[in-house]
Amino acid sequence: ILGMAEYVRETATDPERDRVAGRILTAAERLTSVSERAHEVESALDSRSDRAVDAAEIARSVAASYGGDGIQLDVPATAPVGGGTALYDGVDNLVENAVVHTPDGTAVRVTIGEDHGETYVRVADDGPGIPATERAAVFEDEDITGLKHGSGLGLWLARWVAEAAGGECRYDRRDGWTTVTLWLPTADEVGELTPSDGSVELAD
Repeated sequence: ILGMAEYVRETATDPERDRVAGRILTAAERLTSVSERAHEVESALDSRSDRAVDAAEIARSVAASYGGDGIQLDVPATAPVGGGTALYDGVDNLVENAVVHTPDGTAVRVTIGEDHGETYVRVADDGPGIPATERAAVFEDEDITGLKHGSGLGLWLARWVAEAAGGECRYDRRDGWTTVTLWLPTADEVGELTPSDGSVELAD
């Protein structure tokens, strides 16, 4: 579909055909994005959530994958938590929402700390906020549909990662800042980050 729509757009001499081809391209690209995110969610659902991983190393790795530009990190040297290998995807999706889906120049903060025996991973940005339809699907338990809430799958994955580990995911919008916080059980062991694919494995 993408290839044929692009061909029609490149060869069209009629403005209306060019416009229609452009709409097809946009729809096909959106469906591709939703499909890729759904596959990511499926892989995360198949992973173990009871493995101890290093949230601090994950946060540094995720920030580095976006070039680190504009991302303020306030994380300890190590932060062992439950959550398993899917935690990388959960944090990555939160940072992606804050970096990619906000205007240029948006400030992004990633903070990790402990409170009452739990560890929190907090991603905040001063962008326009999460759209109401996405918030409803993730934080208000409205049904998710692929077309209506495609980009919300990433937020839902972050929530699932926290809840599967015995924690929770919270949303807050205050003073111009959007904050999503993953609360995770603190663990005793620290995992190792695998550079080849960004996954995390339990240390021997």
